[in-house]
Amino acid sequence: NYGFVYGAKFELAYSRLYPFVFGFVYESQKNKGNSDFTTVNSLTQFDTKLTSLGGSLDIILNKFIKSDFTTTIFSVEVKYAKVVRSIVPAQTLPDITTDESLLTYSAGLGFTIYVFDLSGRYTFAKDFSNLAFQMKLHLPIIRF
Repeated sequence: NYGFVYGAKFELAYSRLYPFVFGFVYESQKNKGNSDFTTVNSLTQFDTKLTSLGGSLDIILNKFIKSDFTTTIFSVEVKYAKVVRSIVPAQTLPDITTDESLLTYSAGLGFTIYVFDLSGRYTFAKDFSNLAFQMKLHLPIIRF
């Protein structure tokens, strides 16, 4: 099923570290359960919420791919994810846990236009693996 992801990423970019940008990532997403699954199991609600914390490394590819219009970025992330399922009415389902933790890995490619990043990312996370298309807004907070 599709879902909506929101979060924040704090980055440290320093000219001596170029082309590398290190970051701290927080993400949260909530997905509704498949309607066929909820109907077959007589459920009124089967939501899954993932909350993730971790680190990221962005590699600015303009050092290798010359462009005057945009900045191309390759990104990798490692995150600790907490998965919580809400099942109504409360019942035990075979092979379904209501609380789980796992380590996730992501890789993506995107480009920057002014203060916006547009990218695609695939996350490797056991049963929660997903493909995401993202739009990020860069807001410089501290410049030194």
